[in-house]
Amino acid sequence: MRIGSLIGYRHEIYQKYRIRIFTPDNMFDMLEVISHGHSIFYSVSNTMEYLNADVYYHLSHYKCARYFRWLDRLTAIQSKPDLESNLKSALLNRYPYILLSRDMVKFYELQEDYYFRREIKRSFNLTVGYYLNYFMLLLWGMLDHLTVIAKYKFELSIPEHRCAINREEFWSGMEEHHEGLNNFIHSNKIWDWIKIMADMRHHAAHKTIKVPVELLEEGSEPDLTDEEIAEILREEHKSAYFFFPEQMRALEQQNIAMWKIKNMKVLAKRIIYIHRRDGTAYMIDPVLAVDYNLEKLNAVIDAFLFALFNEDN
Repeated sequence: MRIGSLIGYRHEIYQKYRIRIFTPDNMFDMLEVISHGHSIFYSVSNTMEYLNADVYYHLSHYKCARYFRWLDRLTAIQSKPDLESNLKSALLNRYPYILLSRDMVKFYELQEDYYFRREIKRSFNLTVGYYLNYFMLLLWGMLDHLTVIAKYKFELSIPEHRCAINREEFWSGMEEHHEGLNNFIHSNKIWDWIKIMADMRHHAAHKTIKVPVELLEEGSEPDLTDEEIAEILREEHKSAYFFFPEQMRALEQQNIAMWKIKNMKVLAKRIIYIHRRDGTAYMIDPVLAVDYNLEKLNAVIDAFLFALFNEDN
């Protein structure tokens, strides 16, 4: 099979076998993710040997390094301490935290795939869920942090604690300073994305924490009776039934139920279900979407920085 054919079928291959077909563009990223997951902050683009978690993203990440260099050249903020401290905190602290949490989500996703290919039952829901929820909290914090930066740049009268990306009170104050930014944020693609991020952040901060789980097709397991399934289990666990017959019998109904779940058809590997206050609901794969969400965040950051500081560059 030619390489082009593999690339074309990479999604189907991954879905069925959990084998990844890398393109040149994402192969280097995966090498870095694997090294970061083992606390080795190796960079394929930066040969400096003293890189560690404290400086890696500032010096080596394609986006964070640009923010770092841009901020180092920006002199217009030095006369405004609140503006300077918030801008540095957002780009030099919060943004690297977002990148690290993204890398860890991708790392533990790789670990799940590794054990799946070897037919070993290992779950990484706790670690994937932890870094995923942390990612969402940090991402939403960055969106709100940008509005605080805008407040101090344009000296808006709105209190800092009322600055928020989805608060119309803030955008009313911003209209006279930069209508273009207002229009960009309220465009359908960006505003709809912000509403989804608000849903996910709300669950992470205030409601049931969403941990990705498999989406199974009910009734897709083999058509066997409970007694037929029990016979299969007794054969698979002969030793346990021999030494602990009473205990195994007591657990039999539970094990039958687990067997049925295990043998259902998997429609999607990692899904969370979001129920909105207006009664609507949707499902999303937040692990699959983590890079998409990061790209959207980058677009919003760049829009704010351009609108606020273009004349200062």
